[in-house]
Amino acid sequence: MGDRQEEGIQVLLNVYDVTSTPGDPKSTTVRLNRITRELGLGGVFHGAIQLATPAQLGSSEPVEFSFGWCERGTGVYAVRACQNPMYQYRETICLGSTPKTLEEVRAIIQDAKAAWPGSSYDLLLRNCCHFCEQLAGQLEVGPVPGWLNRFAVGAAATVSMTQETVKTVQEIGQELG
Repeated sequence: MGDRQEEGIQVLLNVYDVTSTPGDPKSTTVRLNRITRELGLGGVFHGAIQLATPAQLGSSEPVEFSFGWCERGTGVYAVRACQNPMYQYRETICLGSTPKTLEEVRAIIQDAKAAWPGSSYDLLLRNCCHFCEQLAGQLEVGPVPGWLNRFAVGAAATVSMTQETVKTVQEIGQELG
């Protein structure tokens, strides 16, 4: 494979507020996220991974990779870093430098495009934050902060517990006849 860079490729996590009114710092979601983020409770966030080597990746400007729903094809997409028009940019967190070569990084992104079809998107179980967690792991950099996906994970656990409770109550009802 290619030569390893002395400093490696820096990996950044770009965090956005999910809001119906991007650009409005007074939106309810942005204000709620500001509070819950500071408390480490999570919030309603969109995440994307930026590789701080635009020229090496064949781009004139920095790009970030994320995951979203689409009917056909890959859900992995790239946009200009910190400028996703569907969300309101919040902050960038450095996850460290990957020990992977540029060729390995390109292969990881190509593999992700195949492994993350848009039709597999699930708001609670397989979203952009899950994608960022997995990509950061494959790039062997620091983990994304737990608060990024805490809301979805908690909601998924609540849904699962509710479904199990309903199922158990139905089974008991059938047994009692």
